[in-house]
Amino acid sequence: MTNLWIPDQRTRESTGLSLVGNDKVKVFSHFVRKIICFLLITFSLHLFVSSSFAQEKQFSASYDVLYDVGQDGVTSVSETIKLKNLTDKFFASNFALTIDSTQLIDISASDNQGMLVTQSNQEGNGTKIDVKFGQQIVGKDKEYSFKLNFKSKDFSEKSGKIWQVTVPKISSASDIDNYALSLAVPVSFGDPTTITPDPKSTSESGGKLIMRFTKEQLSTTGILANFGSQQLFDYQLTYHLKNDSLFPAIIKVSLPSDSTHQKVTIDSILPKPENMTVDSDGNNIGFFKVERKGETIVKVLGKSKLNLRPTINNNPLTRDQIVTNTKPDRYWEADNPIIKQKLADIYKKKNPKSNTEKARLINDFVVNTLSYNKDRARKPDFQRQGALTALSNPDQALCSEFTDLFIAFARAAGIPARQLVGYAYTSNETIRPLSLKTSVLHTWPEYYDSDFGWIAIDPTWQSTTGGVDYFSKFDLNHLTLAIHGSSSEIPNTADEVSISFGVEEFKQVMSSQISLNSPTNFFAGFPAQAHLKILNDGNSSIPETKLTISASHIDIPGVREFTVPKLPPQGVFEYTFDLRTKSIWESFSDKILVLYGDKRHEKDVEVKPFFSNKFFAPISLGLFSLMVTFYGLALGFHFNRNVRLVKKKK
Repeated sequence: MTNLWIPDQRTRESTGLSLVGNDKVKVFSHFVRKIICFLLITFSLHLFVSSSFAQEKQFSASYDVLYDVGQDGVTSVSETIKLKNLTDKFFASNFALTIDSTQLIDISASDNQGMLVTQSNQEGNGTKIDVKFGQQIVGKDKEYSFKLNFKSKDFSEKSGKIWQVTVPKISSASDIDNYALSLAVPVSFGDPTTITPDPKSTSESGGKLIMRFTKEQLSTTGILANFGSQQLFDYQLTYHLKNDSLFPAIIKVSLPSDSTHQKVTIDSILPKPENMTVDSDGNNIGFFKVERKGETIVKVLGKSKLNLRPTINNNPLTRDQIVTNTKPDRYWEADNPIIKQKLADIYKKKNPKSNTEKARLINDFVVNTLSYNKDRARKPDFQRQGALTALSNPDQALCSEFTDLFIAFARAAGIPARQLVGYAYTSNETIRPLSLKTSVLHTWPEYYDSDFGWIAIDPTWQSTTGGVDYFSKFDLNHLTLAIHGSSSEIPNTADEVSISFGVEEFKQVMSSQISLNSPTNFFAGFPAQAHLKILNDGNSSIPETKLTISASHIDIPGVREFTVPKLPPQGVFEYTFDLRTKSIWESFSDKILVLYGDKRHEKDVEVKPFFSNKFFAPISLGLFSLMVTFYGLALGFHFNRNVRLVKKKK
């Protein structure tokens, strides 16, 4: 007989059965027994036996698993495991599995004869549980059943207004004959807004919503269930702006902006910016003046509402936007031959059609290839490596490497992709790590699909949570502070970030002030100008809005109707236009009318004939006198010339 170690069927490192311990081979003579003992000692025969039989399935396993989430979020896990011996050469005396959780408590195991001895050790992002059997599974087709129980806080958590429940996938499903999992969640959590994958069946009993899943479902993805459709955050951002030059400078910074997954308000900016605009990636950009050899500290306060169902932008990307978001860049070496060849290997025999199908294959490769390196995060060693280095050093990855590698592959495939930098709420940084230069910041990618717009994903967390699906559905824990599309490095986000769950009502206020600086009176025939200024004094961005300038009698040459670009809070739009009259003799009263969205602004203007100007008489008299003088001089010159000619003839 041989002692058999059965590795966890769900751990990512599991590749099949392996044999450990002092092998005991049943033989019929004492002589043969001694020979085998000698070989075991001198040649470590058990390693050879292990590798020889690893290709042969020795045991079958069936699981009946219940994840029972309590009102407090603590999940009680009960696993009924049945092992069947498929050979008469080996027997199993112990069992091991690794659970993707670092906070396991109340671990116990039992069979029909009583309690079993268990040991647990934390390994990486999980906890390894060893169970020593009270009896041996001896003989072909011999079956043995036992129960394993434990509790954890890592599978369910309440963050703000939502509950999120996650269950890791089965990573070695080929070693499992049967696997059935039931997830029980209190009905007090509310109706689930998203469940990935869809449960095979649901029922309600004892105040619990019970969802059932199969081996086929959990062999490809873990479970991600959200209860609640919105999340609120309050944020405070601090920027330290320094100007080392000998002249005053204008420094740009990125402020939070609306996106497909979030709406934001900017309630306070101190000091006020010189202006606010929106860049090509959709970032709100603030412009701040910093004196020479000076430093300015900017503080921004606001709120954000995250929506589980993204807003679909029906406006497709322009050709320029597609070019921008598919070009190679530093850290995104999309044109590198190694990246292109590996992409061809990823797509080999798959023939994906849509951007989403292509992106899923890329995401799966990145998740399964890179390993999150906790030692780098602890040091902290946050030096960004880029996609190519990440591919060559897959065990040295942080969230930036997961993101960069996905973007490089996506862009090499012609899929628009970009980087999101921001805050991600996590209650356990071992399972859902953060690894940018400030401890609360995280980064993740998004790609573009023409049917759905920009779609955010998180390959880092999908890797570290044991395969929880962050591709098909996103969560309400990711707040975007900056978008990197046209560049892999800028714009920079805040130096200090403070985020808390919001408790007050989220309300976006769109408000604008219109001022028109034009002469109250001007004279017909004389040129005049008007200067229009629109200030967004609300707390949210005003979308692209139609602007119309008109008057009843005054002629306004040039463009009088156009669309004002998106205007962020504290943003200013300015426009100068000319005022003209058809003749110099006109005299009338008129109004200059400005329509901006549903806002109306009027300015009364009085037009007078040019001769009514108080300077008209003296100017006219002066001009007349000047004309008379010139005329007199001309006559005198002509007279003197004639006199000289007459004298010359005499």
